Amino acid sequence: MGLLRRFFGLFSDDTQRETESGSRREVTASGGRGPDGSGGHQDESGDEPKQGGHGSHWDTVVAGNDEIQAAIMATVEEGEPSEGVDHVGYAAGAPVGALVVVAPSGQITTGYPVGEGVTHEFAVERRTVWANGHEAQFAGSLGPADVSFFPTNFYALDDEAGDTMEVSLAAFAYALGPVEDTKITDEDGETYDTAGMAALLPMEGGDVDDYSLQTTFKEVTECEFRGRTVYQLRVPLFRGEDGETDFDAYVYAGEHVLDGYVPAVGDDVAGAVWLQGRVEA
Repeated sequence: MGLLRRFFGLFSDDTQRETESGSRREVTASGGRGPDGSGGHQDESGDEPKQGGHGSHWDTVVAGNDEIQAAIMATVEEGEPSEGVDHVGYAAGAPVGALVVVAPSGQITTGYPVGEGVTHEFAVERRTVWANGHEAQFAGSLGPADVSFFPTNFYALDDEAGDTMEVSLAAFAYALGPVEDTKITDEDGETYDTAGMAALLPMEGGDVDDYSLQTTFKEVTECEFRGRTVYQLRVPLFRGEDGETDFDAYVYAGEHVLDGYVPAVGDDVAGAVWLQGRVEA
């Protein structure tokens, strides 16, 4: 495990999330917002609610504030509305698109890129509700692994949502590139071949839903988001205890993130990603 962490550490410095400031609010699996919908109550430790943002997430599919603002406004104008608990979400684009959440006052409160995912059963053990009350991070079990993700439709989930749910998982790449040499040597001088490996580890310096990933492309589909080329890549995040069952997701990587690399089925790759999921049931 230490060997993998050192390998993945190559990707951590340039991909640190912008949301590290602000402590987390840990709540029970039953979750919930404050009585005013703000989620702004302190927990028992006295920590303030978590502050979050999506600047680095937008950077995975567009470049610069002008493109971010244009994507947000176009999503509100063209998107399909979906009623939430006390907000409305506007979604546009497939398989990669955006979701923008609007308050009853008409104010845009948040927005982020979203992608179609691969559905799995997920057991939620903890919800961390952000200060605005309609964004969160879920932590729990996916097969044999402990995983955290950003639920893209949390604004629409009520407090009665169960602890076991179907989640459509997708990831957006901060950095992604081919593994040119799959032979790595540990501190004891033993050499290992990582070809075909599927490994997901917490990203050093990242948030709880940021991961370092080494995997292999199963499917490669070229698509578009706001005039930019984005690749939809089906990959195994990791494998089950039998070593054969794959826990897949779609990874979305903007052409500008790949820096000239063109993905191909069968390539061994490594990078850093933000993991998100849409709760289906």
